[in-house]
Amino acid sequence: MAAVAQPLVFLPLPVRAGASGAKHKNDARTTTVEAKHRNITHAAGARFSPSAALLGIKVGCSQRRSSPPSGASSWMGRNLGLPASPFRHAPTWNTCLVDSIKNGSQAPEHTGSGKEGPVILWFKQDLRVDDHPGLAWAIQRDQGMLPLWCLDPLSLPAIPPPMLHSAVMALRASLKALGSNLIVRVGAPEDVLPKLAKEMGAGLIITEEEVEYRWRAQCSSVQASLAKQGVSLVHWGTPLWEGTQAEVSEERPQGYSRAPALDNFREFQKIRGKAIPPMAPPLSMPTVKDIDEGAIPSVDTIDAAGRYLWVSGSVGLGSENVMGWRAGRMEVELDLEKELNGKGLEDVVGGGCQQAMEKYKGYLAYSSSRSEPAWDLLDSTVRLFEQRPETSFTRLFSAHLAAGVLSRRRVHQLATQHEADNFSYFQAFPAREAKACVEGSDFSRLLAMSDNERVTEVVNSASQEKVGLTGRYWMWRGHLIQYLVMAPEGLAENDAPALLLIHGFGAMSEHYRRNVSDLAKEFTVYVPTVIGFGRCEKPLIDYTQNLWTEMLRDFVLEVVQRPTAAVGNSIGGIFAAKLAADYNHLVTGVVMLNPAGAVNMEYSPPEVAPPRPVPNRVVVHVACSLLLAYLERDIKGILQRCYVHNPEGADDWLAGEIYRAACDPNAMGVFKSSFYLPKPEPLNHLLDKFPGPMLLLQGQDDPLNDAKARAKSLTEACPRLEVELIIAGHCPHDEVPSIVNLHISDWMNRAVIGENVVDFDDPVSIA
Repeated sequence: MAAVAQPLVFLPLPVRAGASGAKHKNDARTTTVEAKHRNITHAAGARFSPSAALLGIKVGCSQRRSSPPSGASSWMGRNLGLPASPFRHAPTWNTCLVDSIKNGSQAPEHTGSGKEGPVILWFKQDLRVDDHPGLAWAIQRDQGMLPLWCLDPLSLPAIPPPMLHSAVMALRASLKALGSNLIVRVGAPEDVLPKLAKEMGAGLIITEEEVEYRWRAQCSSVQASLAKQGVSLVHWGTPLWEGTQAEVSEERPQGYSRAPALDNFREFQKIRGKAIPPMAPPLSMPTVKDIDEGAIPSVDTIDAAGRYLWVSGSVGLGSENVMGWRAGRMEVELDLEKELNGKGLEDVVGGGCQQAMEKYKGYLAYSSSRSEPAWDLLDSTVRLFEQRPETSFTRLFSAHLAAGVLSRRRVHQLATQHEADNFSYFQAFPAREAKACVEGSDFSRLLAMSDNERVTEVVNSASQEKVGLTGRYWMWRGHLIQYLVMAPEGLAENDAPALLLIHGFGAMSEHYRRNVSDLAKEFTVYVPTVIGFGRCEKPLIDYTQNLWTEMLRDFVLEVVQRPTAAVGNSIGGIFAAKLAADYNHLVTGVVMLNPAGAVNMEYSPPEVAPPRPVPNRVVVHVACSLLLAYLERDIKGILQRCYVHNPEGADDWLAGEIYRAACDPNAMGVFKSSFYLPKPEPLNHLLDKFPGPMLLLQGQDDPLNDAKARAKSLTEACPRLEVELIIAGHCPHDEVPSIVNLHISDWMNRAVIGENVVDFDDPVSIA
């Protein structure tokens, strides 16, 4: 029986390239901001354009990212087998979705029936046949099915190219074994899918529901293209718990409900239902009609597709220094190769579903005394990763979960069975880690779905006017990262100088709620929540200063997509300084607000990195549990002691958000990381490595240290550093936001952009 499929309309409709570039009604103001953007790009060298970097082109400052440089499309044709035009509109996801949110628009209702013809099953980050509700629903419709995977440089799964290649190869093999096939195309899905639907006479396309901003924008664009020819787009999902799933019907497959009940994990645990069992893989599938299957791109081609957007050669950095997962390997993988005689992560756990599942079962059965040669490589890798306790599963299998090679529900089911069958605490530790990982990942997904509808209020510090922003999510190394963006009114995000705001330990992006609106009058303000904090996912991984810096580096490359000034409070000040020190050409200037970190003028980098601390894990667990319980008893009081002159600034909302984050799954693991952190480089050493402008805004009454003496020592150690003392405590940006905003704006215009706009007396000078 045919099902009547209606499009889901919860995603806003993105505006096509060029449609969102309306000027502000005040042309003079718009011209001024654009002029500042030209100045800042000249100051930082050629304007940052990752696509142009791959082509060896320096892009003029007036050229917008929505219009790729000359030669870009021809490069795509030569290297990816594309015609010259498919990417002429890309990339636009950075601004299109937020414009549609502001305008209140949504994806159009589909007027076609979608009843007749075969179904196109669009694989994205769900590269498996096991526990696949979309696949099961398409088979049940019994009207023919065409499985499709599309290589699009604008939206690649966040896994290493070799693993992605193996996963797609394995998916095709699995589908062929079931009597079907995987059709592979290269190009923009909003072009590929309508063309293929017309060719096949398909009236319905099924794909997994997305929470990451970039993928949501692309799905909206695809939905708009399909609606023009009467084709429906339906989403599916794999909720882990009863009570979080939408009702299955003839019109939609299994998926998540629209609104999670709670955003506090401890409370959510009390009301959630039983774990939903995974679906069995199909026994057979409809045969694919005669159609060119398309060649699966090679590892080098997939790697080149990632580099099309993410290589940063135009800002003077080699790709080996700046690439994340999309065009290189993680730092941990490089360390792994050294430890395991050149073996990489894909050698340990494989890339395809069947191979990864076998390795996962072997991981659950891990024993330090197991001697079978087939498991030597996996066992030695587990031992290596467990030097930082509780991190082995995430480091081994998070890429497979991110690409949908493994189902979270299948992983959870097998771990639960293994845990029940093993009474030994040690024997069950792999199962505990696996369950903690997938439960945390599922809750983060629920939280992101809720946040896609949640409005964050940012406040103008002068007028107290409130502006609503919708949080976004970005996938980094398989984990969801929350962030905020606000651009000057009437301008696209990339048409104003970029400003990156980095919070401190235990805080979140909204800690800058009183700064974003003021600063966004002149600059495009990006405020990420650092992984492990706030509404970000909190995976069981090895948290280090390098990891947090790499996350910020990749955020600049993938989200900001041009050089930016970096502002950081507390430990965020260290992150800003390290980002600038390690990746000079990604940063136009550094502002530190009561930064953490030592000042040591006698420091010289060691030739060999000193060994990291390895404290007793039981002692760490007990100490963290007691300390966290103490802090949770009076979060607001502790905050107010840091807001010396304006304790009301540390309000109930801020305390509530910090408490909510502390309740998230695996939050304790982030807290424990402070016991394992290697000793950081001194702050003055990091600043010496950055040649650009630097500013220290120091709350002089910081209760955590002698702020005046610290400012003086930094001035002596770094003569190029501008220092301003402010009458405030540890978080001056939230305690006296109007003063801090004015200082940052003046410094940006004067030192980074080159315009002397503001002139005022210093509130306090250094004695």
